[in-house]
Amino acid sequence: MTTRGCSPVIVGQKGAIENANELIHQYIPKEMELNSISDEKLAFIVA
Repeated sequence: MTTRGCSPVIVGQKGAIENANELIHQYIPKEMELNSISDEKLAFIVA
């Protein structure tokens, strides 16, 4: 899985990254270990 950060030069990126993080946290709580999630569930979340 690729991680993404935002460029300090492009202001609109921060909002997009924060929105993506919020959507991911709907499926994966912060406390959950990522290695406990199946590949199928990760594929569903990313798609």
